Amino acid sequence: DLFHNKGVLRLAQLNKILDPERYPRRKHEFIIGIMQKFELCFPLDGVTGSYLIPDLLPKEEPYLNWPPAEACLLYQYSYQVLPSSVISRFIVRVNDLIAQRTYWRTGVVLKGDGNEALVKADLEERRVSISVTGPEATRRELLAVIRSHFDHIHRTIPRIEFLAQLPIPGYPNVAVSHAHLLTLERLGQETFVPPGLSQFFRVD
Repeated sequence: DLFHNKGVLRLAQLNKILDPERYPRRKHEFIIGIMQKFELCFPLDGVTGSYLIPDLLPKEEPYLNWPPAEACLLYQYSYQVLPSSVISRFIVRVNDLIAQRTYWRTGVVLKGDGNEALVKADLEERRVSISVTGPEATRRELLAVIRSHFDHIHRTIPRIEFLAQLPIPGYPNVAVSHAHLLTLERLGQETFVPPGLSQFFRVD
């Protein structure tokens, strides 16, 4: 029922879903509270008693007229193993930033400070991609908010292995470690040769 309802759970449905003897009505709000604590759902704005469970959203990504990569601020996380809970928990954590309820099982569009961000997971490629568009002066602020939520989620998953990377504009299959870029910046290096590109090709 929840799957066909696109992940929307109404509090009144718990009477039908749960065994009333084991889970009487007086326990229902407690159960919802526990689900929220463990980042499994969040309340829908303007719909009293309704909650969204991202793990039960449709898989299909909606059509988005998103700007090309070259016009956006890009960031990504590459994982050894990417649990599906990473993106679903992220959607729960950022529910107050979601733009016009634009979300699906593995992605979401956010808005903040005049910017918008497309965040989506590719479970097969084991990658979460982030693309921020809008005024360049404030793009990094929205990205910083997004990264802080992923930092929190990563800290709660034992032994998770990942790399924080920046894709090279114009070369979508080439990305460089964020930590390496910070090291180059501290060393005063203004150009470098990204791994995977010709040694004669230097990037600002």
